[in-house]
Amino acid sequence: MFTIHQTSDSRAAYKIYETSLSELGSGCPLWYPEPHVTGEPQIGDVGYARGGAFIRLFNLNAAVDKYAVEHWPTAYKVEPLLPKDVFALDKRNAPMGPGRFKSRGVEEIKLEGEATGGASAGSASLSASYACREVQGALLVLKSHAYEESLYDNQLLEKYMVREHDNWHAYATETLGHRVSKEDIVLVSGWVKAPADWATAAFSKRTSENQVSVKGQVSQFFGLSLSRSRHKSYAGPQMERSGAKYHKEAVSDGPKDQCVFVKRYRIKKRLGIVRIMVAGAGNHSLPPGDDGRDATGRSAKGHDTEIDAPVALFNATEGKFGDPLDTLLEYILEISEAQYAVARDEDIESMLAGAPHPTDFSTYLRGRRPPVAVDDGCGRVATLDLLQQDQAKLGRTHIFRSNVERWPHMDMHEGATVSSAEVELPQRDKESWRKLSAFAYLRFSDTTGVTKNQHCYALSTDGSMIAVVGRAPEITVWRTSDGRRLSYLKEEGRTSFITAIAFSHDGRRLVSNRANEELTIWDIVHGSPVSCLHGRVSRITCLSFSPCGRYLAAGSIEGNIEIWDYAAASSLYTAQPGSQILGLTYDSAGRQLAATVRDKVVIYALDTRVSARTTIPLRRTPSSCTAAFSPGGDKILICVDGKSARVYTTRRGKEVLRLAEGGRTIASAAYSPDGTAIAITSISEKRENDVQVSLHESSKGTMIYSFAVLGDGGSLSFSPDGTFIVVVDRHTEIAVHNAKTGRLVAPLNIAERPMETRFLPDSKRLVFAYAGGPLGIVNVADTLRVH
Repeated sequence: MFTIHQTSDSRAAYKIYETSLSELGSGCPLWYPEPHVTGEPQIGDVGYARGGAFIRLFNLNAAVDKYAVEHWPTAYKVEPLLPKDVFALDKRNAPMGPGRFKSRGVEEIKLEGEATGGASAGSASLSASYACREVQGALLVLKSHAYEESLYDNQLLEKYMVREHDNWHAYATETLGHRVSKEDIVLVSGWVKAPADWATAAFSKRTSENQVSVKGQVSQFFGLSLSRSRHKSYAGPQMERSGAKYHKEAVSDGPKDQCVFVKRYRIKKRLGIVRIMVAGAGNHSLPPGDDGRDATGRSAKGHDTEIDAPVALFNATEGKFGDPLDTLLEYILEISEAQYAVARDEDIESMLAGAPHPTDFSTYLRGRRPPVAVDDGCGRVATLDLLQQDQAKLGRTHIFRSNVERWPHMDMHEGATVSSAEVELPQRDKESWRKLSAFAYLRFSDTTGVTKNQHCYALSTDGSMIAVVGRAPEITVWRTSDGRRLSYLKEEGRTSFITAIAFSHDGRRLVSNRANEELTIWDIVHGSPVSCLHGRVSRITCLSFSPCGRYLAAGSIEGNIEIWDYAAASSLYTAQPGSQILGLTYDSAGRQLAATVRDKVVIYALDTRVSARTTIPLRRTPSSCTAAFSPGGDKILICVDGKSARVYTTRRGKEVLRLAEGGRTIASAAYSPDGTAIAITSISEKRENDVQVSLHESSKGTMIYSFAVLGDGGSLSFSPDGTFIVVVDRHTEIAVHNAKTGRLVAPLNIAERPMETRFLPDSKRLVFAYAGGPLGIVNVADTLRVH
């Protein structure tokens, strides 16, 4: 039994698709990406979207004949002509796909048959089961790479658009006779294009059920599986489409003329005389707070009229399911004196800085309060000002009464140092770069005056604190948000170095090793030791709490392992698997522990009785070895500095996947947070600086994409939300890449040599540690705002 959403036409499908997938931040999704009768969308086009397709009117780039629109009986004459450098393109290599791109609430339940995330040729298919837990949703499947081009920000182009926009609208309505509003006339600033092997689906939830299979059937979630040999039809709106229906040979190496996303410049003019908020109208300014007053306590002004509260020009719910670009334009007019508001899809991407698109974009804007710059009556979001304001907050500390009550030993004067580093961003071509030299980050140094170096560190589970050990036997606990020193731990009479520390799961205690076979448990708030754990392992080099907080494991330089029940303060298990313990890794549930030794990896089962479950011997004795559990805990990825990275089952130690690069050495590997992909870093055996990162399907090992890495290659890691891949080379660079596309976000040039990186739980801030040097925390998402 199923129901069909009753509607007279198919507009619901393209509208749902457009509003749902716009949250991906790649521009406006086109339900009909095939070239229209007016031609394939090109950068510099003036036109409008209609019924899920883009209608080209004309192209401003008169220097390129192939961009001309010849469909209309009366052509638009572009006057005056724009300089050629206005159309300088930012070309990206494989910014999207292959894979499934889903809006919020659309969940994949299980695959049925061939996975569409691979790079194989053929028609795209929705051969999977999905659930849509929101009111509406959408899905785009790409079986090949899509490619992106976009214009760089250009003030001359924006001013030209403001001056000529009325003429463009007059041409569309008066000359051609089209019914189109002035605000719908846009300038194409970029696109994402793919071959014809794609598929789309729109979902509309009308009942309380929340799961349905969309393969070969229709229900309250609209969708249908397509293939070359089997098509089904049904009464009601068309809620699925596939490139194979329009191209008999829809193959991955076909022409990339399917515009799946179009990026737009849009303009909105102020209508009539309305009361507006001036706050935030200029550079380096922000709107007032919730009480309508600015930082000095004065009321905000609007056209010589004092107001005590913000005046809303648009409904707070308007941005939930509409075009977010419309909402941004309304915001610009609301908080500034601009007569025109100009914005483009890239502005939203820069503003969010990699964060998920908010459900209610208008509410987000009021909370975020991005500054607006006004020039000659034209207003737009001041992205660089927003970045500078965020970074300026690093130098400010807000200490409240509740902070002092919770942290009685908080240092009111001592804090982390605010340092700067260079961020290099690609400008017009691969050889040319522009630098943002004042990129701020927090730098944590030893406060004892003995040394500026750090010996080891630990992060609390929620990422709010970082504990740092210097060469002297003291521990400093810092707040990661602003670098404020919260506590200072020192044991009287102790002279030996501390070599390992770990936060308890609740963040109230810190455990550190002692010179003998004991561990010290510290009260972080009061800065004093409260008890000891007595064990059988000395010379400890690594400590690790299980995710559930029950188990505490220690590994020593002598090859011993000890596992405690932390709550009961009792030792559960002691073993000697071999030589020095290189690392201890838990699975996500905290039921298994992998100990990495020189010649093997031993997996322990953690229960009421701890036991060694599996031993996986290594085929060589490496200089380094890492192990990582899959998110489900049933597999483990082991990477040694050799020819391959291998995946084994955790129960029997059976090899199920081998990732190898011919003529290359595998330097590091990591699971994506959702477990669907594995990223590896490989170095050419013939060319020392030939380093690349490749992403592979975790089930079959099929390569999804690869990209070159600057420098000589090093460790890599994913952000917890899967947004970023960070690669650390062996010199002074931290390269941040978009994990979905492989696109370089920005290389961070730190003055010293980083050895290790680790994301905080917010997936935006990154901790990097130098070789024998201090620690730093940088917000990598800030680089998205200036790209």
